[in-house]
Amino acid sequence: MDKNLKVLNREIREGKDLEVNLPRFLNLAAGVYCRYAMLELAMRYPAYFESIRDREITPGEEDWELIDALNALIRENMLGEFDGKKAETAILAVDAIRKKAVRRMSVLTAYTDRLSLKEYVLNRLEYCYKEIPEYEEDDDAAREILRIIFENNDNAVVNEKIRMMLSQLPVRMTRAKFFEYVENSFQNYVGQERDSVDYYLYMLRSAAGLYEPEGFDEEYSNLKDLIGRLEQKNYSNLTEEDYAECSELAQEGTNFLNNTADVYFGMQELINSLYAALLLNPYVYAAEKEETGDEERVVTAVNEAFRMWREEGGYAEEFRDWQEQDGEQEGPANPDPLQKRIAQSLLRLEGRMETLLMEIPYYESLLEVVENSYRRLLEPMMLDKLYGRILMAQRLLANSTFADIDGQKNTETVGQEEIARIAKEFLGEISGVLSSGDRYQNRAMIAAVLKELPVFFSSRSDVMNYVRGALAGCRNMPEKAASLELLKELFGEFAQ
Repeated sequence: MDKNLKVLNREIREGKDLEVNLPRFLNLAAGVYCRYAMLELAMRYPAYFESIRDREITPGEEDWELIDALNALIRENMLGEFDGKKAETAILAVDAIRKKAVRRMSVLTAYTDRLSLKEYVLNRLEYCYKEIPEYEEDDDAAREILRIIFENNDNAVVNEKIRMMLSQLPVRMTRAKFFEYVENSFQNYVGQERDSVDYYLYMLRSAAGLYEPEGFDEEYSNLKDLIGRLEQKNYSNLTEEDYAECSELAQEGTNFLNNTADVYFGMQELINSLYAALLLNPYVYAAEKEETGDEERVVTAVNEAFRMWREEGGYAEEFRDWQEQDGEQEGPANPDPLQKRIAQSLLRLEGRMETLLMEIPYYESLLEVVENSYRRLLEPMMLDKLYGRILMAQRLLANSTFADIDGQKNTETVGQEEIARIAKEFLGEISGVLSSGDRYQNRAMIAAVLKELPVFFSSRSDVMNYVRGALAGCRNMPEKAASLELLKELFGEFAQ
């Protein structure tokens, strides 16, 4: 820890010279988080461009609208002289871009949930149209499943394997029993905060394919049509030709969802880094801004590469001149526009992230002291705006890439009566869907919801009885074979 920070840390904790130490500390914190944001932008920006250049991801035209807007904000606000008025406008603009990206990712997630239910059905129909592989007798299979579940003494691992089992074994329970499990699960949330209850309900509705986020009816009409075609099929009487068509549609949807999700995940990382840097840049000391020169050179090069890629539809000839700038290149020109332009700057960035990650915990710890002991002093000292921006930058640079940065936490506790109402409302919603669906799609929904419930078994024998009942109750050999095969694959992936 820097000596100056050590002194600030001690004196702020002791409540000394707060009128001097608080603004000094908050400006230092702004500088650290701004450098961190710029470093993340510099390291992720080239990778994102290269993933597009190398066709690892393929943005659609609607996606390019956001990418182009993001690149324009970077070019106009992060490269060159700082302009306070432009910066405030840029913050509003990047916030709007972020909201659009979050909205589209929410819609993609909702379609992913719906498609996974169709894939569940198709996976269990696969062996209706091909030779069924050999599999163990029910008792032997049940004992092996139980062995794998309980081979580890870690409760978290055991519970995760139980959820895997529930998500894959044939569903052979009455609707009343399923509703009982769901209703009882809500009792765990009596007395919990509203946010926790809302999130649990969101997870159940998403698993059941019921959640419709904002923009669901407007975004991605291709996915809406694709899911609609899959929902129209009668899976209880599916011909081999229909099965092949459905499998092709499901694969088409999966490819689109995977590609587009990757487009938005990488884009959102850049948005968050830019947003945090724009928030804090006005408060950063000039000397600290000079420390980000290498980051700016990387960002400048990639921004230019994006501009020319869009204008020229690929590399222009002038890209080839980039590696000649220092007069060090020998032999044939390297056509990669990034290699020479940013290689040296990227090398100089090595080790900086590790240094910042060692510093940041000290700032986080002292920010907690400010929150708990001195929050009331910030407004009279005109530090509340800076402090709010630091907290927002923290959220933007955290691991939850698509997290809500605007919403206020709802700590209101939820009582028994409200929990009962929420459970009844959800069960009514899911009952309506089950009443109109065929048995294959209903089983897919039930399995998906069971996976999200807190584990409801109280002993090993309860787990064994459930596994045996699921296997013995399934007279559909193709479904049983597929279920055991898929569960085995899941267990294998988890072990890795």
